[in-house]
Amino acid sequence: MALDRINIIHPTTVQLQTIPKVMKGHNILCAAETGSGKTLSYLLPIVNRLQAEKKPHMYTENSRKIHTLVLVPSRELAEQVAAVSRTLCAPFGLLTRTVGGGRGVGHIKMVFKRNHPDILVATPGALVKALRRRCLDLDELSFFVIDEADTMFDPSFSTMLESILHHANIASEPKQTRGLVHKAQLLVVGATFPGGVGEVLKQVTDLGSIVVIKSKMLHFLMPHVKQTFLKVKGADKILELNQALKLLQHEKGGGGALVFCNKSATVNWLGHSLDEMGVQHARLQGEMPAAVRSGIFHSFQKGAVDVLICTDIASRGLDTSRVRLVVNYDFPESHTDYIHRAGRVGRAGGVEDGEVLSFVTHPWDVELVQKIEIAARRRTSLPGMESEIHEYSQAYLLVSERFSVSFYPNLTCLLLMW
Repeated sequence: MALDRINIIHPTTVQLQTIPKVMKGHNILCAAETGSGKTLSYLLPIVNRLQAEKKPHMYTENSRKIHTLVLVPSRELAEQVAAVSRTLCAPFGLLTRTVGGGRGVGHIKMVFKRNHPDILVATPGALVKALRRRCLDLDELSFFVIDEADTMFDPSFSTMLESILHHANIASEPKQTRGLVHKAQLLVVGATFPGGVGEVLKQVTDLGSIVVIKSKMLHFLMPHVKQTFLKVKGADKILELNQALKLLQHEKGGGGALVFCNKSATVNWLGHSLDEMGVQHARLQGEMPAAVRSGIFHSFQKGAVDVLICTDIASRGLDTSRVRLVVNYDFPESHTDYIHRAGRVGRAGGVEDGEVLSFVTHPWDVELVQKIEIAARRRTSLPGMESEIHEYSQAYLLVSERFSVSFYPNLTCLLLMW
């Protein structure tokens, strides 16, 4: 019933491979392409176990125990994951709450003032505040989930992440996750993984206990998504963008469009320029208050606006299933950024077709364009994106049925010699 409400009928390949391992109590490192259904691959077995073990007296007014923690890098993603969790939990009377960035200590205390949630979705900064003020403890945690691992293990978050991990008791083998005195099962998921993941995790668990589930399509471009690279002068980009948006709405049946810029200032300038051209849109960038960002993205998800101009804050994890066009107004600065931006289209459960249109304005962008083109034509992962994941014990390579095509028909390169 809960899955019907979110239009989930068949499991994705990553879900088929991950869910049984989670249910058996293994620590998991799941590395799979964007849009492959990773969120449900951990939420479904978590809800299944919580509803099976839930007792009426599990929580009391004075209880400070949390049984499931999901750590995500942004408030927007926290609310998105929480929304999915609430849908799954509703039939079983399980409670999901969020603690995100941009909230004061007073709000954080209110979240934990009464009954503690079965599932807490939090950002690192807000959770560290809660732990310091002893609003909760993680001693009886059953699940510790780290979502969007590439961002969570980035230096901007890694210190806080290590601190939070040391507040929990992480299991080193499946049998430790069961019983009255149990330890937390560790689930780490992401589409890209930076170096140093093992260095952090080995401080809290036996690396040999981690089952690595690595998608065969990890760091590959999706063959059903058209990739177009257009050489264009900087002054002409806005005209090309306007043309692409008109084409989407009037000739391709409409749909959502994400327009990525590298800087917040560019988002604001481009927004003003589109205002003058009469193009309805919304803007999303990191300098906005978290509450404002959350409202804007929610409106875009619901279809209140079709064009969202944004920085890379919208490229990590957020559900963009209605998006049919991604425009790299500014060419991404790295392979990782390109993978995440391109992953906003062609997602599981979303529209089947999609296009990534990239404006190439600088000679130094051409090298990355050529690497992307070669990787697509040779059906290989992007150079420089070789996984940093060490397969410590068992590795389960996933062969994605949905993406098992033998060629890349959707690559268009409109670059001239510089």
